[in-house]
This record gives sequence, C-alpha cells and structure tokens, in this order.
Amino acid sequence: MTLLVTALLLGVGVYAAIVATRLGVWSLGEPGAGLFPLLFAGLLAGLSALHLLRHLKDRIWSVAGGADAPILRSRRFAAYAGALAVYVATFGVLGFLISSILAFGLLMLVGERVTPVRAAAVLAGALATSYIVLQWLLGVPLPAGPFG
Repeated sequence: MTLLVTALLLGVGVYAAIVATRLGVWSLGEPGAGLFPLLFAGLLAGLSALHLLRHLKDRIWSVAGGADAPILRSRRFAAYAGALAVYVATFGVLGFLISSILAFGLLMLVGERVTPVRAAAVLAGALATSYIVLQWLLGVPLPAGPFG
C-alpha cells in the first residue's frame, strides 16, 4: 500500500510541476508566480522517487540476505509527503497563508510530533519570515486566497 501511495504522490508532484511551469517560473529578471509551487512540487516528486528507490534497494538487499530495516519510517514519510501534497493542492485555491498553515501544521503535528503551542510559534515565525523574503524582498506574487 505504501508503494501505491508513493507512486501516486510522485504523479501528483510531476503534474503539479507541469502546472506550476505554466504559471511562469521566471520573467523579466524576477521570480514568477509558478516558482514557489514548482519548488514544492519538485520536492514532493523527488522525495517520492527517493522513497521508491529506497524501497527497491531494501527489497534487493533483503533478497540478497542483508538487513531489511528501512531508514524512512512510514509515519514520518507519509506526513512529509502528505504535507507537500496538501500544500501543492491548496496553494492556488486557499492562498499562501492558509495552505502553509495546513501543510506545515500537519507536518509538525503528525510527522515531527511537536506540541501545538510550539508548532504555532514555529509556524508564525516561519510564515512571517517567508512572507517578508518572498513578497517584500523578492517581489514574488503570492496567492491571497479566499479571504484576500
């Protein structure tokens, strides 16, 4: 089942990367609207591909008589892949702020098992820093979402 989900996430990552490139990655010497989604889609596809390759290596290793303890734990990998999938799927619809809170909140609460108070503090700092760097310094147009 894990391999099926990983393969689906790889497909979502590739599809999201294609869609992100249509938004424009770079124009007139500045980052375009598709740069940020393209980076996360590439990260999702890359992590999924690494997980598939790791599983294949572990399968070959165990058949050859070696230890078959996978390095990537299913819960943690699922949280990271799920967070990236949520982020890519909701970024254009819900906007930067809401999609970031959903995705990275899921990642910290499920994947890293951080307390809700600590997760909120880290999210606030990370999102403020990201917004300042992307919007103000780099001039990347971030989607506002349904609440403007």
